[in-house]
Amino acid sequence: HTLMWRTNRTREFEAIQSLDVEPVMNRVSRFNPPHTDRQTKQRCPLFPNIRNTMNGRPLVFVSKEWRNFLVYDEAGGSVKYSGLVYELARVLSTSMNFSFTFSPDPSATRNVTWDELRALVVSGGVGDALFSLFYTTASVGFNFSQPYPFYHINMTGAYASKPQTCVRLFVDKLDPHIIIFCVVSFVCVLILYTYLCNLREPSRRDDLNQGSTHWHTDSQTTCDLSYLWHFWRQMCEMFFPLHGSCYSQGNVPQPCFFSGKILLFFWFMFVIILTAIFKGHLASRLMSCYPSPPFATFRELVNRTDHRWGHNTDSSFLNVMRDAKGDILSELYSKMTRFAEHDPGVTPATSNALVLKASREERFVAIIGSLILKEILYANDIPNIKVIPDSLGINGLAPILPPDSELTQLMSEHIIALHETGIFNELADRMFSRIKTNPSANSSLIAHNHSGVQTYDQNRNNKVDIEGGCLFSAFLALAAFLVLLIELAMVHAKTTLSSGCTKT
Repeated sequence: HTLMWRTNRTREFEAIQSLDVEPVMNRVSRFNPPHTDRQTKQRCPLFPNIRNTMNGRPLVFVSKEWRNFLVYDEAGGSVKYSGLVYELARVLSTSMNFSFTFSPDPSATRNVTWDELRALVVSGGVGDALFSLFYTTASVGFNFSQPYPFYHINMTGAYASKPQTCVRLFVDKLDPHIIIFCVVSFVCVLILYTYLCNLREPSRRDDLNQGSTHWHTDSQTTCDLSYLWHFWRQMCEMFFPLHGSCYSQGNVPQPCFFSGKILLFFWFMFVIILTAIFKGHLASRLMSCYPSPPFATFRELVNRTDHRWGHNTDSSFLNVMRDAKGDILSELYSKMTRFAEHDPGVTPATSNALVLKASREERFVAIIGSLILKEILYANDIPNIKVIPDSLGINGLAPILPPDSELTQLMSEHIIALHETGIFNELADRMFSRIKTNPSANSSLIAHNHSGVQTYDQNRNNKVDIEGGCLFSAFLALAAFLVLLIELAMVHAKTTLSSGCTKT
């Protein structure tokens, strides 16, 4: 507990309780003797200790995007708050020792508009803290104190673009790791092939025929240095028949034709697939992708006449665009209204309908927040969605405090600690898991910047490609192994049959 003595000031905190200060002053009097009896007998109000903890002080949290953080409680039969914002408030309340409630009641409304949020902050009716999603491009007519934000969300543009890939027949620069990997892999297959060939039961020298390529001995071999040296010579000498079998050289014995082609083909397919997937250099240098459509900023988009754009009407950013004066937002809004006169579908009611329209029309750009876009892409299977590397405004999620609040610095330190310790990333991962298991929950996701959507989707696609490539490569290696075993069995059976016919 901290006892706060102030005179001629506006108190920012309400008193939690009153405390008899006589025992406290008796302990302090040893260091400050000139205390009077009147000072030691009065009861003083107790305020939160903002340096260490807040002593259970109640805070009110509110946001205009609560529709993303609601869940139906089957046990209680009502709607309650959940998701990322609830987890953040819970973790902060534990570390800073305060209690919190939510406003408004989730059963009464599912969304707070920008105007309502602004009125709450101006009137001071939200208590000491609230979580808010607000655009820095909007004119904010009130003073507030904002701690370190949890994350930023960019208002950007999404469009459908089919990949246009041009395959080149040469590689400018090859990673030496690829060459080393291929050489080591080929040496491994030679060792495997030589070992399998030596697994044949030794035949007598009289049973050798012209088509046999195996080395035979009449005595049992032991694994010593001479055997290893002999095995190494066999492996080196076998390289040329294997290489020749791939090109059907005439001096290569017939039994090597089938196994050499199949084995080396499958093995090199295995090497190329793994190399292209895990390194990525080979595939990236053999393919050149051209972006479409040819613009990278909203200024370039406005100047084009062959593209249209739109925004959903249930978003508060539509008011931001409408109220903007003399900048890119006003130009986008004026042309978007003209598009809507001929096609009302450019301003649909929901963000889901907006993204679906952009996925169906190649020359239509959906103006949407990266957080909402990421949520839609995870809830629906929409391919070939690209993001414009430009931003119309930054939407930040952070607590808003009263002007000159003493909690600003303290809460910033705790929020930074959440980032540095990885707790915030863990909370965000829960949101990703929730979207994958239950997309209808409509929970919110983290999006640090405009490339967050593309980066995460690309990582997800790479994971799928790696799993599929490993399975396919394992299948090819198994097929090559089985083909070799079958051919060895056929050669062994043919040799046995030939020796039996000779004896008879």
